[in-house]
Amino acid sequence: MQTRSVRAIINHERYDDDTVEHDISIVVLSLPVEYEEIEGADMDGSLAANVGLSLTIAGWGTIRSGGRGSDEALRAFVPVVGQGACNQAYGGSIYDGMMCA
Repeated sequence: MQTRSVRAIINHERYDDDTVEHDISIVVLSLPVEYEEIEGADMDGSLAANVGLSLTIAGWGTIRSGGRGSDEALRAFVPVVGQGACNQAYGGSIYDGMMCA
């Protein structure tokens, strides 16, 4: 196990607290960590068009709606879901700055 302190958290410049659009941040650690390389962040948003493509998600978020955040980093594999189907499932609350998986 590796333990590091957080030096800074940089939220997406267009994050919207009301809609949670652009809900992504960079966590700057006090020291480097050893980890398995993660291939290709979706910097241009092009992965959202690949419905069914399996993606790796990682972080300290909740594992269920309304749940408590994790004390350790977690990883899961999820398929890309079309924006239309996702928006319908979430009652119209999916915006362009979001990706469904």
